[in-house]
Amino acid sequence: MLEAQLENILKVKPYLQNLIFRRGYLLTSQNMDVGMGYPFYRNWTKTKVKNYYLYVHKDQKHYIQYSNNDVYILVGHAYNPWNNVSDENIILETLVKCMDISKDRFFEELSRVTGVFAIFMINEDRIVAVQDSVGIMPVFYMDNLVSSKEIFFSSHSQLIADLCNLKMDANIEKLINSKFYLIGIRHLPGIKSPFEEVKTLTANTYFESDTQRIIRFYPNATYDRLDEQEALETICTILKNSMMLISDKHNSSISLTGGIDSKMTLAATNGIYEKYKYFSFFSSEAEKKDAISANNICKVMGLEHKIYEVPGKNEDIKDFDLIYKIIDHNSGYVKKHKDAEIRKIAYLLSQNDIEFEVKSHVSEIGRGFYYKKHGLKTMPKHLRPRHMSNFYKRNMFDRKTLKYMDHSFIEFIKTTDFGKNFSARYDESDMFYWEHRMSQWAAFVKQDFDISHETTIIYNNRKLLDIFMNFSIENRIKDLPQREIIKRLNQELYELNINNENPMKNKKRILLERLFFEINSIALNGRDEL
Repeated sequence: MLEAQLENILKVKPYLQNLIFRRGYLLTSQNMDVGMGYPFYRNWTKTKVKNYYLYVHKDQKHYIQYSNNDVYILVGHAYNPWNNVSDENIILETLVKCMDISKDRFFEELSRVTGVFAIFMINEDRIVAVQDSVGIMPVFYMDNLVSSKEIFFSSHSQLIADLCNLKMDANIEKLINSKFYLIGIRHLPGIKSPFEEVKTLTANTYFESDTQRIIRFYPNATYDRLDEQEALETICTILKNSMMLISDKHNSSISLTGGIDSKMTLAATNGIYEKYKYFSFFSSEAEKKDAISANNICKVMGLEHKIYEVPGKNEDIKDFDLIYKIIDHNSGYVKKHKDAEIRKIAYLLSQNDIEFEVKSHVSEIGRGFYYKKHGLKTMPKHLRPRHMSNFYKRNMFDRKTLKYMDHSFIEFIKTTDFGKNFSARYDESDMFYWEHRMSQWAAFVKQDFDISHETTIIYNNRKLLDIFMNFSIENRIKDLPQREIIKRLNQELYELNINNENPMKNKKRILLERLFFEINSIALNGRDEL
């Protein structure tokens, strides 16, 4: 077994034991020893909460509040840029008070909170689980409809599998070993995990353990409809507040690429630039261009910027093979990591310079991603499972696996009520990018880097992301709101003519993406319909 092999390795290399499921958590009905044995190795704490046990890695934070007969747990970090609060205890206490008023009031307040976190609400034998706005903190749960009645919630599906002796789903194994799966980013479709008995929670929904139901709470009708100027001003204020809150609490570094997302983050730091460090890293020519663009921007602005040149050979990284095995295991063996990806993480770990990274990629939710990728001016009003399969992976020829992908998205649509309350304001391709690609892929990316350092994303705020929906899709495709935000936050940065070349703008690539999407979206006798 892979677990046994890894356990033997870690006995010989005990200094790597801390990397197993680093910054992870586990909430379960099982009482386990957190001593020297696998997978805890005395690196986890255990807290009894009612009839359950909360296990948290020593490098992860957690907070607990009690209200009447209920217990509330927050795992991770959180801050509220709408009220300028960075104390997680105060944030959790406020959420508890809101729940005492109503569930709607709780979710309204939750949507104002940024961070990377999971929240669990426990009442007797009922647990409600919900994530941060985009689902960057994973919540995997044991599906008791296909498994035992034991309760398991975790940041890592593989941790549940190790404890319950679960085997990888044969359909998932076939999918991840397909040639097309290795092209582009790698993650699973819908709410799948590597194991049939385990599912993953996605953004804008919560899970009830007693009913085994996923319930959607966003979008709803309570969000403000702002005019364009008010929307721009509000976004600028919230981004600036976020950067101030982070700098006051953490030793933080901003990762820069020279792209519009990281420029927006850099602009929001205006006035407190001295409180941050700035860096880029590269292991390819494309990444080198990004790093040089970022470095040139920082030079003009008088900011010190560090470029990490990742070694090009595995043997130049200490314990590369072992770190690869650990990261692969942590991700449930579905990420199919490339050597260069592991070298980045292992190299940053060895440098030990970064404690708290500020990333920017979640802002792509407000930029019409799939319109740009496929060169489309319009999208289907309602996405079919086949549309989702085509957004997910370029699979033209393996029709059996394509059918499995379609059925995975049928499950995703039905389970999450995808499309419910999606008025004309919420483009389904934007929401799919938010709730699927980000909740699956971006969460994996964060988790990979967990072995090196902690990560936050200032755009991971539901109320903030909702305001981006005020702008027309035409303007968002052109990045006009983002450019105006940069201009308002830092005129000097806005006027700099330093950009990186985005491969998505390659006309030939866009044409091929569009042809694939249109041809492969044709239903096969309606079999991909709900």
